Amino acid sequence: MLEERLQDSLNPSNNVLQFCSKLGQADGILLVTPEYKNGYPGVLKNALDYLEPQALKYKPIGICTVSSGGFGGLDCLAQLRLVSLALGALPIPDKLPVTNVKELFDENGNLSDLKFKTRLESFINELIWYTEAMVNQKQSISLVKKSSSQQ
Repeated sequence: MLEERLQDSLNPSNNVLQFCSKLGQADGILLVTPEYKNGYPGVLKNALDYLEPQALKYKPIGICTVSSGGFGGLDCLAQLRLVSLALGALPIPDKLPVTNVKELFDENGNLSDLKFKTRLESFINELIWYTEAMVNQKQSISLVKKSSSQQ
């Protein structure tokens, strides 16, 4: 559990450093989480609290929430959008709440709901689009800065 923020820690664990590094290197992020009692798991909040302020800045985040009933984790999804924004990340407009997740797969773990497959592909395509757009934007800004510093 979080005892102190990463930037204040004198001796952070290797697992925490590795986790933060991997997220920092990512161009985009897909969060998939269950909803418990109308919220996201405390362990996820704890993990996000470890991140340095710039770790997720301008990174597109796709949020997929799952539940065994109800509305597919919409409360959890709304909360994670707010947390993502507070971290400087950019939650994509599309969302993927999944109701009755166990019914989407057959006994071998294969996706059996073709309607969901279409939703999933659309969601992933939007995450990829935003991720590529942000990568291109960052590269453009980098080129402009490089060009102006050489003049």
